[in-house]
Amino acid sequence: MSAIPRDLPPHGKFDTIYVLPGGLAPVSESAPGDQNYNGGRWEARPVEFVSIAPMQFTNAEDLEAAADRGEVRIGDVVRRFECPLIRSR
Repeated sequence: MSAIPRDLPPHGKFDTIYVLPGGLAPVSESAPGDQNYNGGRWEARPVEFVSIAPMQFTNAEDLEAAADRGEVRIGDVVRRFECPLIRSR
């Protein structure tokens, strides 16, 4: 049985999950085991590719740097939810 994400109101601490278009995997700024992980409380933000071809980012730092360079645009929060991020084996 899988957990169903539960929507949350806009207060408290959240980690950001960046939703990439075109079937690319999302990228999170934190994960279980990280010191700043907030236990599966997520703010989803869409990513739009502006001046580079869509590509798979593998970490939030590179994605945020691309946003600073104007290569991608990170949108406003579209959803806040609680769902644990489970690492695949």
